[in-house]
Amino acid sequence: MNAQDDAGWTPASAAPTADLWALIEWRSSRTPDATFLSTADGRSLTFQAYRNACRRAAAGLAAGGVGPGSVVAWQLPTELDATVLIGAGTWLRTVQVPLLTSYRQRELAGVVRQTRPDVLVVPRTWRGNDHAALASQAQLVEPAMGVVVVDGKLPDADPAGRDRPPPPSTDGPHTQWGFYTSG
Repeated sequence: MNAQDDAGWTPASAAPTADLWALIEWRSSRTPDATFLSTADGRSLTFQAYRNACRRAAAGLAAGGVGPGSVVAWQLPTELDATVLIGAGTWLRTVQVPLLTSYRQRELAGVVRQTRPDVLVVPRTWRGNDHAALASQAQLVEPAMGVVVVDGKLPDADPAGRDRPPPPSTDGPHTQWGFYTSG
């Protein structure tokens, strides 16, 4: 007898491990209505709703010029938007650089100088800090960098015609993540 969790997953139906988007698709197809994520304020996403939100955000970012290999730095609270942005970036095959929301001008400028992001995604404000203003100052370091201010909603577009993520790079290993810490 196979063990089964409350969302229907069994060890016999092993999940893909080589690609995060393949894992998102796999789980969404098996347990579309199971809860993927719930927040303290009562919001939640099912696996299918998460997949769809990621694809819509990916299409919105792509409409703004983000594509495979684009460096997307983001400074979002660890809430639904950050989770959806992870999936969207994975679908687009971007290089993701998640940043602590505690970073201020000096730290943000240092990261921008080192990673040269194509786009920086920030909340308008978070815990009394004006992240939109910080992002504008960071553009002085990297003028070509776009800024997306998330004011309760990530970029959003219809993903029609984009049924599959771009293929993985075939020219050897490539960077998918860049991490910074508080230390």
